Order: sequence, then structure tokens, then C-alpha cells
Amino acid sequence: MARHIHDQATGNSAEGQKLGLERYSYVSLFGVNTLDELKFSIFENVITLREGVRKAHLATLDAYVSKLGSWRKLTKIASSLPVIRNWVGADATSLVSFMTIRDQIICLADVERRGRALDIGDVLGLISYLREQRNCKVVLILNDEQLDGENRRDFEKNLEKVVDVSVVHEPPPEISASIAISSVDVVGQEVRDRWVALGITNIRVIKRILRFAKMIQPVLEDYEPDVLTIVITSITLFSWSHDQPEQAPPLGFLRTKTADSLGWLPKDDLPPEEAAWTSLLEAYGHTWTDDLDLVLMDGVCAGYFDPERVKNAAQAVHERVVATKADGSFEDAWRRYHDSFDNNQDEVLDEIRQSFLKNVKYISPTNLNGTVKLFKDLGAKQAKEMLDYYMANRNEARKLSLGI
Repeated sequence: MARHIHDQATGNSAEGQKLGLERYSYVSLFGVNTLDELKFSIFENVITLREGVRKAHLATLDAYVSKLGSWRKLTKIASSLPVIRNWVGADATSLVSFMTIRDQIICLADVERRGRALDIGDVLGLISYLREQRNCKVVLILNDEQLDGENRRDFEKNLEKVVDVSVVHEPPPEISASIAISSVDVVGQEVRDRWVALGITNIRVIKRILRFAKMIQPVLEDYEPDVLTIVITSITLFSWSHDQPEQAPPLGFLRTKTADSLGWLPKDDLPPEEAAWTSLLEAYGHTWTDDLDLVLMDGVCAGYFDPERVKNAAQAVHERVVATKADGSFEDAWRRYHDSFDNNQDEVLDEIRQSFLKNVKYISPTNLNGTVKLFKDLGAKQAKEMLDYYMANRNEARKLSLGI
């Protein structure tokens, strides 16, 4: 994500040691709906860059007005000036406070998150007025990729008329990581590796991912350490998708990427966008979305995790990790099927079958469905045998658990 910083340069004093302007306002446009709100926010957030009054307030405004005359007189004079009448509404406080804004630095951030009623063209017009009529130096900070439609066209059309200097700030994920995390423990390092792999640079998203990872760590303390690694990998992906859907594969796509949906269509037959997402997920290591993933996805959307649901779903992953370490990986057999260009279909299918039989007690119904469908579609006769074996072993395990 690129954040654009636009300004007209702040300038230095004759000595080169001080800013040429002694007052400064920082305003976030998040939720600001009208120009009157924006102009009064600029006044409210004025601070001085010298000793004395540090923050603007109505007492400051009263003192300013008292030097020029009464409120009524000043308001009447100001309202009679066309340029003021056009820029300021009828509210006297907004009117007079805006008159105090001159000879200062103004920083306007989060322009792309302004309220729906505030037009981007009006914001640029106000900046131009402050610059040319009020001797202000304005810095505009925004993610212009979030602008769309008419607002984006207006922004691009009028930008060069308003802005002198434009800078694109696009730090690499490693820099964003160093800003978001001051000290890295085991969980922090796991999270850091995941968001660097996905190229996430938004610091708010990074901190949210880290908070989720810290939240779920104690829930998984009784399981294999690899389970936490698997969970962090999924949480990072799902949080990115939830918070930045314009950049990440959408949650709807991830939710349906179960084992039974894999491998049937060549990438050339997929829509271009889905093919790109699939390639990204393969490089990231997210082969499919399993039952634990669905629980984690719900938790990311809700903002918290249900400990019992997480533990119940994580138990199967824990057992699979234990089985994998002892007997080899069912997922590795699947991966060889996907990644191999050799004409070795029978050999790979036999490897999947052997791994399936060894790890049957750890294989979820979702993965069962995908495996049986693969064998049926390829005309392999073992599909029914594998399904019967799965059902027999699962029924036997259920009887044992019930003491039958």
C-alpha cells in the first residue's frame, strides 16, 4: 500500500534553525462530513511551536476577537465578504474561528477516509485557498489507491494545480514490521515471518494480527508447538483478507478452498484473479482451508476466539501433527501430486492411498471428500475401498470412545 504525501514545503527561518511558521494543525479527515467541520477542526487542533499558548480553544478565539471588535461586528463584516461567505457557513463560531487560520502549517491526513458528504474537490479547493490567500503550508497525507470513481478523477485532475511536491511512501514489509513491533518474542517472530511473506505493510493490520496471535497462544499451550505455527499462518492470512480485502484473496474465496475443491481445474482454466490468488496461496503454504481454519476465520471476523471451538478443532490438527512426525505426511503426498510434472500418476496415487490408510484417524471428513473425489475422477478403483476403510475405522473409534 502506498501512502502519498503532498505539500508545498514548510520553509525555514533566516537562521535556518526554526520553522518559518509558528503555528501548526494536524487534522484527520476520518468521518469529517462537511467543510465547516474540517475548518473548525483545523482551528481546534492549532498548537504553537513556541512558548506561550500551546493549544487553541474558545478562550483563544475570544482573545483574538476582542482585539478586532465585537463578535457581532466581526461576523457581520466577515459575512459581507463573498470569499468568506462562500467558504464558511452561517455558524458564527465556525466563521470567526476560520478567520484566525493563517500563516501556519496544516497537516491533513486520512483524506481517503473522509465522510461521504465531503467531496475531494472541495478539500483540494480549501487547500488551494489556505495556500494562496492565508499563507499556509499544507501537507496532505492519503492512500490514493482507496479513492475511486469521480473522487479519484477529481483528485488526479486537480492535484498538479494544488500540490508542489508529491512523495510516494511505500516501505517494505520489514520496515513496517520494525515499526509495529518493538521487541520480538517467539510468537512475534512467527507473525513477522508470515506478514513479510504476504507483503503486508499496513501497521494497523500488523498489530491486529499480532494481537490475535497473542490472544490464541495460551489456548494452544497443551498442543504440539507446530499447531501454534499452523494457527498463526492461518490467522495472518485471514486477518489480511478481512482488513484489506482490496489487496488480499477475499474471505469468501478462502472459505470455499477446501480439499474437495482442489486440483480439478488447471490454472489456465481459472479466472485470472483466482489463478493469481491460488498461486499466492501455494507460495504462502496455504494448501486448503480445513475445519480449524473455519473456526479461526470466524474468530477473526468476530474479533475474538471461542476457546472451546478452537481446542476441539485444534485437537485433530494436533493428532495429525503427531501422526505426521511418526508416519509421514498425508499433505506431502497430496503436494507431490500437485507439484509433480512427471508421468507418475499411479505411483503418486498409491502414495496418497498408503498415507491415507496410515493416517485415517486424523483425516477430517473434508479431506476425505477431496481424496475420494480425486480417485473417482481419475478412474482409480481404490476410491470405494478407501471410503469403506475410513467409515469402518471411524465407527470403531467412536465405539471405543463410547465404551461400547
